[in-house]
Amino acid sequence: MNRIERSKAEAYTELLERSGREKKLKGWMQDMEMASQLAGKGKKKKLKNGKNGRLPTYKWSTVRKK
Repeated sequence: MNRIERSKAEAYTELLERSGREKKLKGWMQDMEMASQLAGKGKKKKLKNGKNGRLPTYKWSTVRKK
């Protein structure tokens, strides 16, 4: 391989690593956001369990504004 092809291959591997890291971080951020919402006030009901790396689905009851 010449220098250009090698640098091109390295750039693609770095891109794949970065995209994988981005997916992990996005998942962690969603988990943290969901945990903070669940810790808050209000009645909530679990609608669906999480499957294949997805978060469970919740529904909050509506609150009457005074």
